[in-house]
Amino acid sequence: MPMLDRFQKTVDHSQRTLFNTFWFVPAIVSLWGPLLASLFLQVDHHVQTDQTWFLFHGGFAEADTILSTISGSLITVAGLAFSITIVVLQLVSSQYTPRALRGFLKDRVTQGVAGGFFAIFAYSLLVLATLREPSPTTPGFLPTVSITVDIGLGFLGLALLLIFVHHTGRVIQVSGIAAHLARQTLESLEHPYRALDSEEFAEQTMSAQIQTWHTQQEPVSIRARKLGYVQRIDLAALTKYLEQPGFHLRLLICPGDFVSEETTIAEFWSARMTEVDAIAALHEHVVIDSERDIAQDPRFGARQLADIALRALSPAVNDQ
Repeated sequence: MPMLDRFQKTVDHSQRTLFNTFWFVPAIVSLWGPLLASLFLQVDHHVQTDQTWFLFHGGFAEADTILSTISGSLITVAGLAFSITIVVLQLVSSQYTPRALRGFLKDRVTQGVAGGFFAIFAYSLLVLATLREPSPTTPGFLPTVSITVDIGLGFLGLALLLIFVHHTGRVIQVSGIAAHLARQTLESLEHPYRALDSEEFAEQTMSAQIQTWHTQQEPVSIRARKLGYVQRIDLAALTKYLEQPGFHLRLLICPGDFVSEETTIAEFWSARMTEVDAIAALHEHVVIDSERDIAQDPRFGARQLADIALRALSPAVNDQ
């Protein structure tokens, strides 16, 4: 079970890290382009569609022109979308707060639209590569179903561009940014450890217990492994260790704190658990990264809102 729990925690951490990056979701969405191209090319190879009225009926020259135009246009539109995104990030950083950039990079609509552009581009290129004019020795191949689908995907690309422009214009408004940050802050304020809320965890009681533990035995200090911000603390998992007789743990950090290799993040007292096991358990349930995360850090959301409010007070910076 410990190995399974450790593996599950590693998978969850890797999944959370990947989905917080800008490239992962577009990469997954763009894979649909080659998959759809393979599917419809197989349909063209095995299904007779010459008499179907709604399919493409042009020649090889027309098919080459259509596929080349769609693929070239979509990669140009993708470059335009990335240029708009960079401009938006610069505007948000200068006028609102640079701390909000991570939220924009995690925006699923922007990531999905970028992946859609690349998917249509890849689809068009793969279909274009299969065009083969007939010769005296080999038969030709004109994938009418794939070309028809590509025409539809071209119109879908235009719709994605309109969605992207509309979404960017909406989320860049200060009201939208403030509402999004406020919603995230309120969500992080929801206490995920209500089972721990009781009188025995009152501050005075805990201070007295810690003083008693100090007099009975010197604690073992645990330092951070790397430089960065405390993003998450899995208190629910740490409480399992507290159920062991004679094991006491005092956390000296909370999500949002900046730590270094010299920072003491916890102290523990244990008569049974070895120092190596306790240190490994704590580092396994305390996530430290280079950036702050609002999931368990409502102070980060409040700080971003305060940055926006302070910049709004200066007419030279912002005319809100």
